[in-house]
Amino acid sequence: MDMTSPAQWQNVEQIFQESLNCRKCFDMRMAEPALIDIAQPRFIGKDYFKTDHRIMVVCKQPGVGNKPEHRELNKRFRKILYEYKNGKVGLEELFAFQAKAMKTWGNRPGQFTEFYITGMGLKLNHIAFANIAWCASKSDKTWKGMLNQCFGLHTGRLIKEIGPDLVILSGFKTHSYGRDIKNILPKCKIIKTLSYAHRKGEAKGNNELKKVKDEILKFYQELQIG
Repeated sequence: MDMTSPAQWQNVEQIFQESLNCRKCFDMRMAEPALIDIAQPRFIGKDYFKTDHRIMVVCKQPGVGNKPEHRELNKRFRKILYEYKNGKVGLEELFAFQAKAMKTWGNRPGQFTEFYITGMGLKLNHIAFANIAWCASKSDKTWKGMLNQCFGLHTGRLIKEIGPDLVILSGFKTHSYGRDIKNILPKCKIIKTLSYAHRKGEAKGNNELKKVKDEILKFYQELQIG
């Protein structure tokens, strides 16, 4: 990891470590732990802090991954999360695992990266990801209380720390957090779109991706003019 901005990376790691020790939603019985029974800090590209236009993609919550083809990967992901929590591996190893693993994410392998990287025309090492809620729930259901609590404890702090200029809120249940993000970063541009796992059909998905790409292009143009 090229830590060009050491203080920022250190602060990100502090937020990550606090999330990994957080059990509030489980203690309050808002959710039941899934196979990955720990918070899942998401990938931040190694060049994110070097870019002139920081872009962050925010999704709802990690999926439970109950399908047989997902379980082995989830076991390995759980292992590296605990190793990172316990200081046995560093952030670089955690992100390297995620960068490789995310190519398989989705009901159809590759669905995640096809939507957010290929579909939106983004560069993986230039962007950041996060979820509103950082833990998977055994039921694979999302509770508003869990989303609100995790945003207040972890997600909002991460957004403030890494300071994106553009946040893409992906999935209907993320859209209401646009106002909270604007309160944290008033100048931040918000784009609201579908989840990568939407069930609106291929044509709707392609139209939505075109709209997002047009909005990203407009965002770039506005930065150049400004």
